[in-house]
Amino acid sequence: MSREAVIQLALSGDAGLSGWVRGDCPFCVVRTGKQDRRRSLGVNVTNGFYVCHKCEVKGKVEVASVVQSSVFVADEKKEIEKPEGYVPLWREPGLNAHVFADARCYLRGRGFGRAIWDAVRIGAVYEGYFEKRIVVPLFKTKKRIDLVGWVARDWTGSALRKYLYPQGMDRTETMFEGWRLFEESQEPLMIVEGVFDALPYYGHAIAVLGKPTYGQIELMKKSTRTMIVVLDGDAWETGYALAQKLKLNTNKAAYVKLPAGEDPASVDREWLRKAVHDAAREI
Repeated sequence: MSREAVIQLALSGDAGLSGWVRGDCPFCVVRTGKQDRRRSLGVNVTNGFYVCHKCEVKGKVEVASVVQSSVFVADEKKEIEKPEGYVPLWREPGLNAHVFADARCYLRGRGFGRAIWDAVRIGAVYEGYFEKRIVVPLFKTKKRIDLVGWVARDWTGSALRKYLYPQGMDRTETMFEGWRLFEESQEPLMIVEGVFDALPYYGHAIAVLGKPTYGQIELMKKSTRTMIVVLDGDAWETGYALAQKLKLNTNKAAYVKLPAGEDPASVDREWLRKAVHDAAREI
């Protein structure tokens, strides 16, 4: 039944430009005892390979018919647009609009003020499909004019899915501030999981939006910067493995292990900054 669910997911017609479609994992409840509600399973509609980023199940199903279908067209280019109802928070009307008071309060509560909203182009949506979500755009370059995706984060704490992404967003190489890999800088660059892990260290961190993908790792290998991997505490083995891959590629890389249950945004920031610089000095 679980494999049938994977096939149905592949046939759902919701694949991005990379050929991957995401959905709730039917294996999680068996392997972890907890039902997945965060679309942790990815299925590649061109070859049938699937992997869950939560329970780590892997396998392959027959989805040959999907390749000939309209689910995935390699030459198709879909322009990513900001979600309907997106309003910038760093300027009017979002800066003082009453309906966004809770969004602004949430951001300030996490230590992110107007300067960050402006620099990152953070906005919010009040109603509609993406209602009551903070929107963090993802740009390909420093110019911030080439939108490649965005992250919509629920600010109420009550949504079934904490994060939503645009349909058609290709996660293969997409990262938050990924262009910093190719900046000229002697400062170490932190590699973290989520955008809200990167924001406290703005200017010195990029986010891979979950677990690092093959395409993201290949981009990291082309960087000449010192990279310090700081994934969530429960993913330290993945972080260690990524650092080793980069080092084997002759990159300057190391990792910092966080306590279990912690992430870069929850630990003491000065402690982590020091740990990152100490790790960089030891390379």
